[in-house]
Amino acid sequence: MLSMVLQNPRIRKVSRMVGSDLKQLQELVGSSVPFTGALDLANFAKERHVTSNARCSLADLCAVILGKWLNKNVSERTSMAWERSALSAEQIRYAACDAYVSLSIYLALLKVSAPQPLPTDLISMTPVLLYHTDNTTMIACGHLSPNLGATSFDGINLTSTRTLIEVTDILVPAAIISTHYKRSLKSFGPIPFSLVCLRSHLRTFDPTTFHLSAPRQLQLVATTHANSGSFPALLEADKSADCDGEVDPATSDGAGQCLQELLGVLNDVEPEIVRNSEGSSSREIDIESQLYGQQMLQNANMTAWDTTVRSRVLKDPFHVFNMLRLSTTHSLRKEFARALRDILFVPDPEDRHRIMTWLAIAKPGVTFEQIQATNPVWLWKHCRRIIPPPDILSPLVNEFFLTFGPLKDAITKQPLFNSSNWQSARRIHEIIQQGLVSDPPGIPLYIQISVDKKAGGLPIYRCCRGTNSTEGGVHTHLRSHLPTSGASVRHANASLCDFILQHNLRVSTHSIL
Repeated sequence: MLSMVLQNPRIRKVSRMVGSDLKQLQELVGSSVPFTGALDLANFAKERHVTSNARCSLADLCAVILGKWLNKNVSERTSMAWERSALSAEQIRYAACDAYVSLSIYLALLKVSAPQPLPTDLISMTPVLLYHTDNTTMIACGHLSPNLGATSFDGINLTSTRTLIEVTDILVPAAIISTHYKRSLKSFGPIPFSLVCLRSHLRTFDPTTFHLSAPRQLQLVATTHANSGSFPALLEADKSADCDGEVDPATSDGAGQCLQELLGVLNDVEPEIVRNSEGSSSREIDIESQLYGQQMLQNANMTAWDTTVRSRVLKDPFHVFNMLRLSTTHSLRKEFARALRDILFVPDPEDRHRIMTWLAIAKPGVTFEQIQATNPVWLWKHCRRIIPPPDILSPLVNEFFLTFGPLKDAITKQPLFNSSNWQSARRIHEIIQQGLVSDPPGIPLYIQISVDKKAGGLPIYRCCRGTNSTEGGVHTHLRSHLPTSGASVRHANASLCDFILQHNLRVSTHSIL
């Protein structure tokens, strides 16, 4: 009976990357009839411009569309226990969450009509979206002009392939309109304005389900939340909303809780699997790599932590990323880097609460996580980030490495970490345990430079991480010690090594390094 359901193309199977799952099930049961009817929710959301791309994870879709937090930071996610005939209560709960979320997202997206091509008979004031020449990138929003009966505009003839629209919102100011004297959108002056464009570059849309948000992209408006249904306790609301204004930014427990939350959300970023006829899930674990990683990191959980406060930053976090050399073809490479970034850098609880309070008033329905995903440049100007102390950071990084490191690539079947990367992971743990990565206690790394009057008086910060003032000025004098011209690579490398040696000898004499 189940095979008949999976083979029926009229029965939709909705989830994230569900096509790969159906193919695996078909191969597992040895069915000669293909399992069809797959509908990828990421593609479904992109077609409706709820998301800007089709690579977002199920947790991202859950946050954007349902306004809920889907916890993926659980051991069941990559466990081999799924092969057992009897599932545990935790596994059943995990599977129920994925199924319930997928159904809820699908039902919410059904209420959003996808942009459609222009009809043959045009009607004035019909809302339209203007696309670029690739017909995938939106560049403006507006409606069909009230003067559709005109034969020309601005000296340009209106033909069966061209029409006149009135632009009310510009999304890409530099976009060139080839049918209107090859002018850029910004050259037309203040909105609204009229322009001539190709009918094939226009799509109609329903303004009752879309609106233009602050990050300048179409998003879902006031969609349904997963507050009702058979599993009301499975999904959790945004945990950051629990803040009641009494957050103490100095407490390590608060930072640890926030870090766990971020890891739970971001670890769900689905791998960008290269799809082919033999494609499969990338969640398979390389046992040999896993055992080697456990051996390398077996002494990572230390109980005694170095609390020495040094006068210089000895290991800038940006240099930590350079210690790992991952294969550029591995499907999990980008997601690993993003998740590690968000483990190291934790939003300051006080700034987070301040921004959430302003969002609740100025942009109802927009969460901190949505702004983080769509407009990070704006967010990190208004929110400090902290690197937790070793006793919080080390266990999390240890678990993170052991979770991601052994995962195989979908195509090459190679683990994310080879032996060299596991050795680098061990060195990273050592410097974390020595306190060389964490923020020095009591030393501010951010300076408030102004306030944002357009954002309710939110502070604007400047970060001094990675600057000469925190790293001891080593980069300031580097250029003057290198040959200026006519030098070979060998000469330049020798000069650099000599400079590093002299610098280390000098600063170590003064107990700085």
